[in-house]
Amino acid sequence: MRHRVASISVLSLLAGIVQLPLAAQSLQVNSANPIAAPQGTINLDVAIGGSGFKRGAQSQFFVTGTTNPGGVTVNSTAFVSSNQLSANITVADTATIASFDITVRNSDGRTGKGTGLFSVVSNGNSPICALTPLPSQFSLVTTLNSSAPTYTGLGSSIRIRHVTLGGKDVLVAGVGTTAAGGSLQVFFIDPITGTVLDGTIIGNNTAAQPHVTKPVTLPNGSTIGMRVMAMGDVNGDGIPDIAVAGSGMAVVFVGHVDGNGIMSYSDQITFPAASGQSAGFGAGLAMGNLDGVAGDEVAVADPGSGTGGKARPGGVFIYRFNGSGLTLAQSVNQAAAGVAIGDVSGDSNQDLIVGASNVSSIFVYPGPSFSNRITMPPGPAVRAAYVNGGSYADLIAAPGTGINSSGAPKQVNIFAGPVFAGEQPEFSLFPLEVNDMDTGDINGDGMADLFIGAPNTSPSNACPTSVGTAYIYLTNAATPNQPTIYALEPPTPDVDFGAYGWSPGAANGTRIFLVGEIGRNINGVANAGQVYVYKVN
Repeated sequence: MRHRVASISVLSLLAGIVQLPLAAQSLQVNSANPIAAPQGTINLDVAIGGSGFKRGAQSQFFVTGTTNPGGVTVNSTAFVSSNQLSANITVADTATIASFDITVRNSDGRTGKGTGLFSVVSNGNSPICALTPLPSQFSLVTTLNSSAPTYTGLGSSIRIRHVTLGGKDVLVAGVGTTAAGGSLQVFFIDPITGTVLDGTIIGNNTAAQPHVTKPVTLPNGSTIGMRVMAMGDVNGDGIPDIAVAGSGMAVVFVGHVDGNGIMSYSDQITFPAASGQSAGFGAGLAMGNLDGVAGDEVAVADPGSGTGGKARPGGVFIYRFNGSGLTLAQSVNQAAAGVAIGDVSGDSNQDLIVGASNVSSIFVYPGPSFSNRITMPPGPAVRAAYVNGGSYADLIAAPGTGINSSGAPKQVNIFAGPVFAGEQPEFSLFPLEVNDMDTGDINGDGMADLFIGAPNTSPSNACPTSVGTAYIYLTNAATPNQPTIYALEPPTPDVDFGAYGWSPGAANGTRIFLVGEIGRNINGVANAGQVYVYKVN
């Protein structure tokens, strides 16, 4: 393997007088797999992805922008689900070498078209990029960017937490965009079905919960992309707050639920400058309660930068929310590329875990004093979670992006808590690379499952660069040090740089998880980005 990176269907029928919204009736055509076939191909099954498909639906292939079939004959169209059809096609020896649109028509007359989803290539000159089908243990529920993309660069960072709205448990999914999008997008998702709840009435509320968009801007007004995200509760009100970082800047958005049960977020709250802060400020973020006082602190990692008189040492800067802004509460003088918060030392206090950037070590600073630090093998990407079924949180350490450049092994190490200096991993995992990690129990065994995004992988030379992979490690009580491994690839290859797996997101107590693909082109819109909502079956 080479290395390189909703349908929201809410049927609200009130005494038969409320008409279904048009969005609920729409038919969308989003993908094809495979994405190409050579001239002379006979009886090729093409999986057509989208939404709103019905039994009896028919498909057609046309040279992009025309009604010319171009030598592609659809022999049959089989209904698989409301999100997938299977078209059996034959490509003539003389078929037009070009991109093709795919049109689907339901028996009720509704139609949808996906632009440029399929291509005919010269016979024998171009191998087909074949991706691994989604394992049967999972279902793709929906996607968060539509066929007429609403967002740009969606999926640069993802984190998920539970909240109660209208008496109903809801997942709040914070999703970042790249600099071109320059915003935090907040989606509301049903934790059981994976349905997107934006624009619907949730629980016993009487008004619809709107989607939330919050721009992230530099002082000069330009937008930034969000490479890092953390979720927690800075004011102790039980409502998830979101911290994001990118381009040497970090901000926090504080959540609020009004008297009608509608959730919103504050405008961005910036972090006060700290002594030693560098252009790398925000390389890592973590939220957790380090001092025992209500409300989480926000820990910001800074690897330092510059040399000589321009050197900035970086460090870990810990902030508290004061009701209206952020106050620097404490600093740790250790240049850091990653940071996490969790009790891995086993003393019931939350510890500060630092993935050092200037030495090959992880440092655990037991809370709340941060004295008597524990030195562990290198990260620098770090997490804390209950992985192996023991009584203490475990330390998860990964080399991070650019594994080969650092010479670190391509593995993710799990150190059983309580950790101690010189400890060897209880077990190791071997993804092809690590861009981002998240944890959450999605199979209901009480132990954290691990999600690793590896966006720079490519399954074969026939595929575009950076197709990407999301590795899912599902734990089990019988053999906790031998999690079941699944490698997920996107439903279809992108035409160039997809970067599937750029950022995964999960939460405890739900079977739902998300995977971001920041480079996905959608119907001719370059780098629109996509986020896939999956469910464990």
